[in-house]
Amino acid sequence: MQNLQKIFSDQKANRWKISQSTARERIKKLKKLREAIFKNQEEIQKAIYADYRKKSGRN
Repeated sequence: MQNLQKIFSDQKANRWKISQSTARERIKKLKKLREAIFKNQEEIQKAIYADYRKKSGRN
């Protein structure tokens, strides 16, 4: 649980830096995130199934 609290604390501390980024920079990061999600879609679906014992919304 401490690890999770540290993550939230780090994110809170970083929010001001992120808010100073340009829209173009944020869009670039979102596109990179989308690519990573699609690249790892099968593994993500397996993890969701393992956690919740049901299929994800996409088949």
